[in-house]
Amino acid sequence: IDSQEDIEIKLNQEIQIDKKRSISSAVIAKKDFSFVDNSCRSAFDFNKLNFPLKIRRRKPGDKFIPLGMEGHKKVKDILIDEKVPKYLREEVPLVVDAEDNIIWLAPYRISDDYKITKETDKILILRLKYK
Repeated sequence: IDSQEDIEIKLNQEIQIDKKRSISSAVIAKKDFSFVDNSCRSAFDFNKLNFPLKIRRRKPGDKFIPLGMEGHKKVKDILIDEKVPKYLREEVPLVVDAEDNIIWLAPYRISDDYKITKETDKILILRLKYK
């Protein structure tokens, strides 16, 4: 992430993170959605999100509840578990909501708090793209 500043995600647009990466967003109806096995594409329950969403670097002590887990886990520990080299950990983008809650540690884990459920009707798709 080139800047120390948070980058706001505009809906249905592609936002440049740095020279090599961007994140695009799209809002779709649940009936038009199908799961794909691609860690660079994540889906969230649109109605659970507090906008605006932002992209930022990680901060000391950042933690969230990864999908499928019950308790919080530190971002640092997830990156260690994923074997992300120490020199690259500061470059991993975090997508956060308006209250700075982590929704996606891209492309590794999404937050359990924003997962799609039977009640979901609108879905936000985020795609991490590499050039």
